[in-house]
Amino acid sequence: MTENDTILTFNPTLKLPGDENSFSVNIRNKGTIDAMISEIIDTSLTPEQEKYATCSVGYYDGTEIKEKDKIAAGEVLPLKVIVTYKEDLTADDLPSELTLSNLSLSIEYVPADETANEVSIVLPIEESWERIATNVKNGLGEYYEVGATKDVDLGDLGVHTLRVVNTSTPDECSTEGFSQSACGFVVEFADIINKHAMNSTNTNAGGWRDSAMRTYLNDDIYNSLPEELREVIVVTTITTVSEVDKTPDYVTNDKLYLLAQKELTNYEYDDTKTKQLDYYMEQGVTSSNNLNLLSKSLNEKVTSWYLRSTRTYSLSGNNKFFTVYSNQIDDAQASSEQGVSPAFRIG
Repeated sequence: MTENDTILTFNPTLKLPGDENSFSVNIRNKGTIDAMISEIIDTSLTPEQEKYATCSVGYYDGTEIKEKDKIAAGEVLPLKVIVTYKEDLTADDLPSELTLSNLSLSIEYVPADETANEVSIVLPIEESWERIATNVKNGLGEYYEVGATKDVDLGDLGVHTLRVVNTSTPDECSTEGFSQSACGFVVEFADIINKHAMNSTNTNAGGWRDSAMRTYLNDDIYNSLPEELREVIVVTTITTVSEVDKTPDYVTNDKLYLLAQKELTNYEYDDTKTKQLDYYMEQGVTSSNNLNLLSKSLNEKVTSWYLRSTRTYSLSGNNKFFTVYSNQIDDAQASSEQGVSPAFRIG
């Protein structure tokens, strides 16, 4: 397959009736203004070839591509081309030699105006992790549905549900010292894997950075994930601040990590160097509203689960980490065993 700015040329291989050859290609608007399709010139099949083959072009999720479809400046749109050797052929239709070479499709664009069609694409989360990661790397992460779920087998720890909780990367993610834990393509466990203490020594000194939980997640839990998933998880720079004085910032680089309070509720008092995850923002979650959406279960029982945010009490000592239980943000002593429900990024 070859391509230039507007013309795609491809050479499918089809041997027997029923064979299908499909591939994807991304269209990127490298300009500074929005554009829309003015003409689609499909020169892929000759009248003779149409007797025994079909060729269809659409967006990757099956949505039809049509004139006046808009592509914003800097946007990437995924296309899928499918060439099929027809099955319902008569002897007269069968070619003596099947030749499908240098097929081409030309898509012409002009500046977009008020008649342009907005294109809505949803990529399938059911695809392989490798394919999902490739799409994310190619700038297509935002076409996955926030809230989409996918099961994962953790071996002895059982089968659990993963949920897409973020696909956006706003400008604030580029701010110096800003945590990347809620930026880009973020996946969280929608349930609880098991229970574990933050620290057996019952302290929050050193916060998430020095916790036994961090080691447990990035060793034991990470290694329980399927290899195909481990291969696409990216190391994420995490910034965690304390509840009271916001200093010092604990900066870590992790494959798996716990979420922070602000990433769930957008609560401004702590963790101000991160942002609310897209999923919880879309659900309208705040520190005082819809916290029941934060409930997670272990073996079908609603269970309290840890956050990475520390909670400091001047009277009772520094041994608390925030937790989530049913419809409220709570806390627990670091030595207590609470639910483990990490997140990670793919790319």
